Amino acid sequence: MESSTSQKDLVCFHFCRFDDQESLKASTIIGSIARQLVNDLPEDSFSDFEYHSTIVDFLKNTLENIRQYFIILDGLDECNESNIREVSETLHSLLSYSHLHIKVFWCSRPNIPQWIPSKLRTQQHVSLETVQSQSQVASDIGRFIDVTLEEWLEGDTPRLQIGDPTLVLMIEDRLKNEAGGMFLWVKLQLQTLCQKKSDKQIIDTLSHLPKDLPETFERVLADITEPDDVTLGTQIFRWLAVAKRPLTVQELREAIGIEPLQDSWKPECLINDMRKAVACCGNLVFVDEEQQTVHFTHSSVRQFLYSSNVNKPRSRYYVDLDTADADAGAICVTYLNLPVFNKAIVRTNQVNLNPAAVAATVAKNTLPSTRFANRIALNLLRRPDKSSKSIQRMLEETAGNAEFTRQVVLPEHYSFLSYAQQYWLEHTKQRILPQPGRLWRLWCNLLEDAPWRNTLDRYPWTIEDFEKGSSKFIEWIAENNHCSLAQLLFSSGKLLPEENVRIIVEHAAARGHKELIEVSLTLSEIQSAILDCSLVAAAAGGHLAVVERLLQAKADVNAEPAPNSGRTALQAAAAGHLAVVERLLQAKADVNAEPAPNSGRTALQAAAEGGHLAVVERLLQAKADVNAEPVFYSGRTALQAAAAGHLAVVERLLQVKADVNATPAPNSGRTALQAAVEGGHLAVVERLLQANAGVNAEPARVFGRTALQAAAEGGYLAVVERLLQAKADVNAEPAFYSGRTALQATAAGHLAVVERLLQAKADVNATPAPNSGRTALQAAAEGGHLAVVERLLQANAGVNAEPARVFGRTALELATEMGNRDVADRLRSAGAI
Repeated sequence: MESSTSQKDLVCFHFCRFDDQESLKASTIIGSIARQLVNDLPEDSFSDFEYHSTIVDFLKNTLENIRQYFIILDGLDECNESNIREVSETLHSLLSYSHLHIKVFWCSRPNIPQWIPSKLRTQQHVSLETVQSQSQVASDIGRFIDVTLEEWLEGDTPRLQIGDPTLVLMIEDRLKNEAGGMFLWVKLQLQTLCQKKSDKQIIDTLSHLPKDLPETFERVLADITEPDDVTLGTQIFRWLAVAKRPLTVQELREAIGIEPLQDSWKPECLINDMRKAVACCGNLVFVDEEQQTVHFTHSSVRQFLYSSNVNKPRSRYYVDLDTADADAGAICVTYLNLPVFNKAIVRTNQVNLNPAAVAATVAKNTLPSTRFANRIALNLLRRPDKSSKSIQRMLEETAGNAEFTRQVVLPEHYSFLSYAQQYWLEHTKQRILPQPGRLWRLWCNLLEDAPWRNTLDRYPWTIEDFEKGSSKFIEWIAENNHCSLAQLLFSSGKLLPEENVRIIVEHAAARGHKELIEVSLTLSEIQSAILDCSLVAAAAGGHLAVVERLLQAKADVNAEPAPNSGRTALQAAAAGHLAVVERLLQAKADVNAEPAPNSGRTALQAAAEGGHLAVVERLLQAKADVNAEPVFYSGRTALQAAAAGHLAVVERLLQVKADVNATPAPNSGRTALQAAVEGGHLAVVERLLQANAGVNAEPARVFGRTALQAAAEGGYLAVVERLLQAKADVNAEPAFYSGRTALQATAAGHLAVVERLLQAKADVNATPAPNSGRTALQAAAEGGHLAVVERLLQANAGVNAEPARVFGRTALELATEMGNRDVADRLRSAGAI
């Protein structure tokens, strides 16, 4: 890339780290990219930032069209589905602006494409799973093995020690042949070989290499046999699995040295040598020497440890993420409530030291490393006078009194303090039980005590929002599944406003937060209307466990849908969630319930619209009406809905006698054929024509299109050709509201279709629709399509044709209003007035 970029070009990147949750948030990714894109722009470029509704809007109007921008994203597959969708949709919006020269490169595992917009999926895609790519990866792994072996065999104290020099060739050959494209597998095998003490042990290891990463991890864990090492390794694994950001060595040291609910600071419980502690995890964990942070060797280690398929010896290391997160929260809460953090202790002039106890205190507290404690211990051993006064003088000489005060007394020295302050609330999302218990009181204390309230300023709500229960605070609880805060609200003794209850329960249901639903149902009496709406929300999201819980709470499975685009629970679930559909049918959901008047769908129509054949099949078994009428506004029959690209569903519905020529909804409706051509789905068009679909069926009165008009509007030349072969009326009248003839529709930028329709004798001066209509020339002028304007003028289009009675404009007026100067100039030269 460097060789292909100029000095004006700008390259920005973001790496999503699996062990840094902040880096996985869509807001962080988009913000990081945006900051880099505008980093070198002058200050005045940001003067109107506040007037833009979104970051994309700001970038659209700020980035320079003379530059090339490269955006590189790595590890996006580590994010959850909602964040991937938000990032990809933002990038798609940026790429849609033709005046900006932006290229996006991202790399991920193969599972991510299903979560990104279809238009992005059509871009260039390089897979490492091709034969050519696999060959290149094997070559790269071979070079990695050779370079690593050379490095680890050199020096006076090489990492890899062998007796027989030819053994290195066996190592090289075996690893290259067994690697299977896995760099990490190779690295871990090399590290294992370095631990062997004889050539025989190395040969035995090479003879029984693990077949994959999980088996490799199993063997590493099996080699940890000391009970204390197992306990320590388990603690480290649990913390690394749930930490919100990478922990430093010293933060981890204190975190694993704290027991939930301990009532005092116990420095004697802290690990003296953290390098030995990390070694208890084998080579599955490493220390970043530059940042002094502790990490899993790879994200696959974390996934392995919390996998539900637990086998010995892994069972003792299995990490239940919810339990580990709750334990981390208990430790944070315990830590922040320790007496050592009482604000009075911060005032160093009030500290009274007991010289007789000072030695142990210093030795255990003044770490970043054990070397300082060891130095003090040696001085104590060599000192003939071991009185308290003598010890105190020696300590002050060794460490310096100011340094001693800073390290031993001040809370700022406690390494875990910063992390606990920042993340205690996030680690305590799960409901704290039992509520009257001591941990609950300690947690509440952090919310009520003024000094600790300052730790909440990183959240998008204020203390005032918290105290008043504002909608911003309530929405945050629901979005983040914060059961403890919900528990506090519901158990406060105050009657929560119905709107707050609705926000919590409905939002939680839509996101599948079963735990929050459970807290709400246990601690509050939820009104039936809220339960009913929540059931629909849960069904729409496919959250079976939440659906089950709400049905137990007596939510009405057949509650009427909201008038505007509403759904019953079954209609909502029919958009692809077969298991939920099955459960709702068991609960006697009405398969033919009336849809919402505005944009509603029956269950079968909803399933057909999404192309969910299995759901369609199940609903047909349940006697769904295949020809249920569409609703007035934007309605579709099942076949009309499926015709928008779902050929298999179309075929199945035709088999059960779906009416291929059912009348479209009066407002924005489409016949099946009109719906198929509107999306350019030629195969579906062909099948419907075989089924005798009316090629010239009347369009809907409002925003309607004939089949040919819809195909022409989309610029689908092949579909237009097929419809003309089927005798489509090239001059069919436009619908009353916002209608277009075929030529008027395609004049908005599709020159090739314009040419074809003119060949078919399309009327270049056809009268526009009475309301919001356009002649062909007016439509071309409005969009600024100069080439189309030129062709229509050649065909004798009326340059001063009368506009539509309602919301009409002449061609010149439209070109001028839209800022299309070149078109306006051409129209004037043709006599436009």
